[in-house]
Amino acid sequence: GGAARAARGGLGAGVRTPGGGRLPHRRLAEAGARHRRVLAARLLGSAHALDADQPAGQLLVSLLAAWRRPAPSGAAGRRELLASFGVLSDPISCAVTVLNLPVAGDGLVAGMTRLAAGRHLSLTLGNLTCEPLSLRAADVFICANPTVLAEAERRLGPRAPALVCADGQFNTACLRLLGALAAAGCRLHVHTDFDWGGLSIVSRAIQTAGAQPRRYGPEDYREA
Repeated sequence: GGAARAARGGLGAGVRTPGGGRLPHRRLAEAGARHRRVLAARLLGSAHALDADQPAGQLLVSLLAAWRRPAPSGAAGRRELLASFGVLSDPISCAVTVLNLPVAGDGLVAGMTRLAAGRHLSLTLGNLTCEPLSLRAADVFICANPTVLAEAERRLGPRAPALVCADGQFNTACLRLLGALAAAGCRLHVHTDFDWGGLSIVSRAIQTAGAQPRRYGPEDYREA
């Protein structure tokens, strides 16, 4: 539609917003990961110009969706779309809890993981986007309940398998981490309760990260 035509029309030169400013795609890419409001103030003169209820913010999402289909649905989908282009809506309070990530190299996340040594970490979206993640291929298990991760930490500590806790939802930090793990060749496994919420989490993990259900067959359901 109109967004696709605008995208094809040369975003590199900038697209004029209703207020007369521009949303240049190249400048977005060159700026690196930035908070949405910092970027809005820098490019359009107002920290709130790219908010979800503002014309420029809605235009930005529509234009970026022309490159990254399918189009986002809901607030979480819009935040993930923006984050995939380096525009962070909530880099500090948006976080994912992990245990024993299969890290490599000596970057920030790798250093934090090694220092934790079998203890859980809460990684913010800012942590996950401040540098390229260096990960090694391994089995990684996705759980929905923080209690599962806490018990693995208490019983096994550094011997526990790598765990990522979705905590009932897949926020932008969780999706960013799962995408990086999948790209590194990790084998992702997911298991949750056999209820509607659990089914939704398993389905989301399969669709967004290529995870495989674990102990989620008919026999497992009858035994649950």
